[in-house]
Amino acid sequence: MSFMDLFDEIIPLPSVEQVIKLIEDTSHYSTEMITSLFGGWIGANAAVKNKGRRVAFDHPIGSFQCGPSICTRVAGLSGGIAVAMTAYGAHFITTNPDISDERKRAMEHANRQHFLNTIGMALAGHNAHYPTMTASLFALSTLLFCVPAYAYAVRNDRRLRVLSPYGGVLAILAWLSFVL
Repeated sequence: MSFMDLFDEIIPLPSVEQVIKLIEDTSHYSTEMITSLFGGWIGANAAVKNKGRRVAFDHPIGSFQCGPSICTRVAGLSGGIAVAMTAYGAHFITTNPDISDERKRAMEHANRQHFLNTIGMALAGHNAHYPTMTASLFALSTLLFCVPAYAYAVRNDRRLRVLSPYGGVLAILAWLSFVL
């Protein structure tokens, strides 16, 4: 039994419907969690502020706050995963003669975009007027663009590739959100 067969048994690849449901659930629960954690610190009707290290903004569900430390931690986690995927790609994908050039390019594109999104997340806490929104757009972009490309490169599974264009659009919106 190969490593990939064992990996498939332990962690089966979800369907597109399961991924969409996970994104919807995660978005809902993340909003609730952020509201409960940070909403009370700044009040229910806070205006856009940038005082010191914390940034706050209004949202229909409540006020949110994302300081550089939170965005930096999320970016740190994302960066660590990006480095791990770089190492995996270098040792198991690019050196494997059985893997097509198309899959190798998919790994390179996913990894490059993963690093760019990580940089964007790190910058969001310090430079964005709406850091939670900006960091969330980058995180969702990583989930929708990079994960399907990684799945294709590693497992030759194209089922999630239909999500990649949405991840690309989210990356564009994330970078444009710095202008707001």
